[in-house]
Amino acid sequence: AAVSIAAVAPGNDVVIAHGNGPQVGLLALQAAAYHDVAPYPLDVLGAQTEAMIGYVIEQELGNVLPADQPLATVLTMIEVDGG
Repeated sequence: AAVSIAAVAPGNDVVIAHGNGPQVGLLALQAAAYHDVAPYPLDVLGAQTEAMIGYVIEQELGNVLPADQPLATVLTMIEVDGG
């Protein structure tokens, strides 16, 4: 996928959006299995997985784009309804 994205990057501002539901669920399950400390809140798990996925996307794009091409991961702040 990174090669395909790199093909349209020259001369364009590219924004990649992704989901992270399965990754958040996995981290929540892992946290629930460890009882020595309180688990992180769901919004923090969301930010953690967004950062992890963004990091991997940046790594892959960095491998195929020119070295001077700026890359950035932007996290979103979510509000979790406890109801």
